Amino acid sequence: MLSDGSSLFLLKDIIIKAGIFKDEEISRDTLQKVQKESRVLEAERRALNLLSHSMHSHASLRLKLLSRGFQEEAVNAALIRVKELGYMDDAKYAEAWVSERIERNPEGRLLMLSKLIKKGISRALAESTIERLYSREREIKGASKVLAKITQGKELNREELYSKLYRKGFSYDIIRSVLEG
Repeated sequence: MLSDGSSLFLLKDIIIKAGIFKDEEISRDTLQKVQKESRVLEAERRALNLLSHSMHSHASLRLKLLSRGFQEEAVNAALIRVKELGYMDDAKYAEAWVSERIERNPEGRLLMLSKLIKKGISRALAESTIERLYSREREIKGASKVLAKITQGKELNREELYSKLYRKGFSYDIIRSVLEG
């Protein structure tokens, strides 16, 4: 309990690190320091918990932590630590995300690029990842897979097919290759 009658909860790790003992008086500076360290450690633990469930980009993890009430300073420090530990890497995230989309839910390059940027991946990293992993042949194969899915049991004219494939992010060149091939 503090001298003003209020209580304070700190993580045990921080108390030990600061060398604080029961019934010992501590300075205001020490108190502020351990409170800050405690908030950072709690944000770091929450970030690691989120990452244990699924990969996140730096930007998406930052937003999740902020939306859960962590202060910006604590979030920034926690993300630096999580990245140093090797648990968060935007390049690995982008690669895994693109690979998964190619296999499970093919889309055109333009739509993938847009979605990666919305997930907080830089345009340059998104473009290079897509370029490296999504060859023209793989994109044609993906568009063919989408075409088979949308025509299953339906008769659609050429214009409708173009429209549906274009909305999935495929370029006219890829669509033309799939429809004429």
